[in-house]
Amino acid sequence: LDEGAANALAARVATGAPRVVASTAESKIRSRLRFLVDELGLTRDAAADVVRKRPSLLGLNVRSNLRATGAFLAVELFGEAAPGTLVSHITLNERLSDAARARVGKLVAAYPTVLGLSRE
Repeated sequence: LDEGAANALAARVATGAPRVVASTAESKIRSRLRFLVDELGLTRDAAADVVRKRPSLLGLNVRSNLRATGAFLAVELFGEAAPGTLVSHITLNERLSDAARARVGKLVAAYPTVLGLSRE
């Protein structure tokens, strides 16, 4: 589909099946908040503030974007020793020390845009 056709289809789905759209949005919000709370140690309120300040995070994939960027920040900014392989399905709880996760969490709470930065 070209962009115009994709936008028209999205509008049709949103109009014809608003529950599907709401369900998808709710699921994305829930999974991103779970990542921020469970893996970065933010409070629920702080996690909600991050999403409010940077709603584009809802478009980022937890595995391939958020976890990978969180691990990258811990290694590059805070000198965390990373395991040999950074596999995206492994949670940050399993990959990083509690101190490193807390540092990344504080950074994300203060500057939510860092999770959307490219690692390249």
